[in-house]
Amino acid sequence: MGAKLCPKIILEGTRLTRKTDIAFALDEHPRVVGPRKYRYHSPLVSAEWCAFTNFPWGRGLINYAPEEEAQARETYATWARLFELQPYYSWIVDRFHLSTRAFHIQAGRPDPDFAWLEARLVPLGFRHVLCVRRPDTFAAARAERLKVSGNPGQYDDLTPFVREQELLRRLVRASALPHLELDISDLDADAAADRIADWLEATGGLSAPWGVTPAPAPPPADAGAPPLVVPDTFVTARLVAARPRVDDAAAVFAAYAHDATVTRHLSWRTHERVDTVSQYLHGAVDAWARGTGHRAWLLRRRDTGALVGSIGLTQHGPRVEFGYVLARAHWRQGLATEALTWLVDWALAQPGIARAGAVCDVDNPASARVMEKVGMAREGVLRRWMVAPNIGPEPRDCLVYAKIRGA
Repeated sequence: MGAKLCPKIILEGTRLTRKTDIAFALDEHPRVVGPRKYRYHSPLVSAEWCAFTNFPWGRGLINYAPEEEAQARETYATWARLFELQPYYSWIVDRFHLSTRAFHIQAGRPDPDFAWLEARLVPLGFRHVLCVRRPDTFAAARAERLKVSGNPGQYDDLTPFVREQELLRRLVRASALPHLELDISDLDADAAADRIADWLEATGGLSAPWGVTPAPAPPPADAGAPPLVVPDTFVTARLVAARPRVDDAAAVFAAYAHDATVTRHLSWRTHERVDTVSQYLHGAVDAWARGTGHRAWLLRRRDTGALVGSIGLTQHGPRVEFGYVLARAHWRQGLATEALTWLVDWALAQPGIARAGAVCDVDNPASARVMEKVGMAREGVLRRWMVAPNIGPEPRDCLVYAKIRGA
């Protein structure tokens, strides 16, 4: 038996690109979802569903009103969690977060930041397929669309569709997700699905690990290490670490989250607005409330109270993995080493924890030195391990370090 087919495809494009027909073709394509002796379907998801309002042609995930932004963000987070809980299944999505961005940009509203969402989609193997058509074929596509459209007036002027296609092209190219740009001008849905299947086969996108290394799965209940009871706060010689709050957003943004130099090698995009930091902090507070996932602390100077950075940990059975970031004004003072030393020593003293480790981009020697100073040994290079979206969309090599109990 071959590898299980479980691709994750997000179709983007204007309404004149046969995306829905292509989605249905992919849903029954034997090289995408496997040969079938009877009909059944993989999940088909769409952000176009106008489910926020109780009337036709209303609002939803793409065209939500400003006062519905929190509802939209929670909906996207719910979808992401559903994908994470069921990673080994086929998911075909007809328009998603980039269509949301395109709508709000064209409407003159703030561009929603979905870096947090893409950071969750990349390890699951999600890929964009941007369906485009040549400008000279838009009129013929409109004629076909008018045969079935329940809202034909939206196609009177084709200029917005041409502009939307160019905007989506820019957004897809800047996304952290791998992408295929597919010209469907002369293709029917079945031929387009064949092209997508060819691309997925050639790039490892049909089966886990989908051409990337996924985040480790949570350990089973009998993994040999009880869940850590993580302290709300800890104190070192110069630092106080405390759980984050949503109202810390402005301070986090000003200290380091906006700084492209600080965030260059990290797994999340540089923040351009305080409200996107607030979205991240909502998730961080939720992780503490659940008692699972990545628990982060904000680090402040004991003498001045200045916010200097953040550090966090995630437990995977008998091992703990760390991540940290420090504001540029506080580099080269040994503060990251001081905080990480405390956490590593604490973690290895907990029952069942045998390993404390971390990774960093191969081009981030300063982070590697921090790990070396706390007594971690370099174990090797993880090839194409992590996407650094501020550098580019391709997974990058990382150095892996660890300290072993008793070693």
